[in-house]
Amino acid sequence: MAVGFVLLVAAVGLVGYLFTGFQENAPSALGIDAAQPAGNESVASPEAELDLSTSGGPPPQSVEELARSTVQLIGLTSAGDPACAGSGVLIGADGTILTNAHVVTSGPGCEFSSVGVAVIENSGEPAKLQYRAELLAVDRKLDLAVLRIVAYLTETIEPLPEFSVAALGDSDTVDLGDDIRILGYPVIGGETITFTNGSVSGFTKQAGIGNRALIKTDATIAAGNSGGIAVDADGRVVGIPTKARASETGPAVDCRPLSDTNEDGRVDDEDICVPVGGFLNGVRPINLAKILLQQAQGADPIGTVLRPRGDVDLSNVTFSNPRFSLGKNDETNQPIDIVTTASAGIPEICFFADWQGVPDGTVWDGVWYVDGELAPRLGFTDITWANGESGENFWLCAPGLEGDGLPAGIYEIGFFLEGEVVFAEGFEIVEDEVDVHTIDWSNNTDVEVCGLAINPLAESGQTGLNELEPGDSIPPGESRPLELATGRVVVEAYDCLGRLVADAYDGLDIEQSTTLLIGLEPEG
Repeated sequence: MAVGFVLLVAAVGLVGYLFTGFQENAPSALGIDAAQPAGNESVASPEAELDLSTSGGPPPQSVEELARSTVQLIGLTSAGDPACAGSGVLIGADGTILTNAHVVTSGPGCEFSSVGVAVIENSGEPAKLQYRAELLAVDRKLDLAVLRIVAYLTETIEPLPEFSVAALGDSDTVDLGDDIRILGYPVIGGETITFTNGSVSGFTKQAGIGNRALIKTDATIAAGNSGGIAVDADGRVVGIPTKARASETGPAVDCRPLSDTNEDGRVDDEDICVPVGGFLNGVRPINLAKILLQQAQGADPIGTVLRPRGDVDLSNVTFSNPRFSLGKNDETNQPIDIVTTASAGIPEICFFADWQGVPDGTVWDGVWYVDGELAPRLGFTDITWANGESGENFWLCAPGLEGDGLPAGIYEIGFFLEGEVVFAEGFEIVEDEVDVHTIDWSNNTDVEVCGLAINPLAESGQTGLNELEPGDSIPPGESRPLELATGRVVVEAYDCLGRLVADAYDGLDIEQSTTLLIGLEPEG
């Protein structure tokens, strides 16, 4: 018999969240002083800035205009022959493209060494293969990747053109019954771009991502349309057509696990395979791509194609003991204090964590976001890990401007390994001093809780790293105290097998010292 779990707030009432299986976030954090020179490169440059706004901007776009912004991505062999194809959307006039990660992954069943880009001159004719693109950033969990066109395929001194760009919409405003239109290049039904339309039929929840991890639609989305455009009635991009469950290698199959049918907390090959007839009916909301797009701004390419996991073994990477401090001891590299809140004007904020299993030579990026916006001054990219496989007190500091300090806002560290987004750990700097409360997290379930991730509610919606001390857990009937500042937080609790026990992706208000129960929902 299925049992649902919820977070219960003592003296406040039931928090109405239903739970799905938990797929543990990718390995987590690290750090380096943002003021360290050492040849580090800034993550973004003003020249490459993308328009990530969801209001204003270009006027509503016609289908013809959107078609010019929809590209065909073709995996090319070393000999230049096409191997397989998918779709992408131009979101930057410099040739920046958003697509699915699996579209640009070379692996068994579809081996290729570079990505070609085909654009249309006439919607009634096949797209013309003209350009070569390289990877800038990737998030395998979201199945998203960002590329940039870097050159013509043929030798020429002609400069790259300014590309037609699709305007981004706000996927959070999408609701049931809304019109949705799809453009892409299907692998069946012809070689030209295809337009279909339908309506929003629902939403799919995914642990670690939230309640609106996928937009479901009755619009026909054939295989090959992966990575294309899903737009609203105004012609603004609200999502990316995505495999219901993306494989890292090979072409799409016709039967895929779509939900946790065996209730083991995961959606995998052990679940019932649902025939989907070669069509995809999931759209990844565009708002979930914003941090990845920001990380890609001005970044150097991380490679030509994405390889299946395994080239660098990150399976044993773990980060733990997340802490924030108002600075570090320069002699010991330890935090000078541990804080849960700070007031505007502080000279700097530093994040600390311990790590295990990080291979030396792994390339990482550490970037800061303030209220959801990339702060290029604070972050660096393309750093080679040389700190050993395990250790303590790795740190990343964000210094304020001299004389001004850091302004109020929610600060998040976005961390990437080998170009893949790994985590976002958050800290809130407040305008006026706020209280700190002791929250007793009481396990009212019949399973041991081994993970409790808590972050300020921010643009990314990320819950961050496990707040329990290494090796600690909360057995049934026991509790653990944590210090939290007044504010709104997002939460995930999971058992020792990494399965979700409870979540609060929409946020919990912390207003007083109290008890939060991780408890069983009564059977209805």
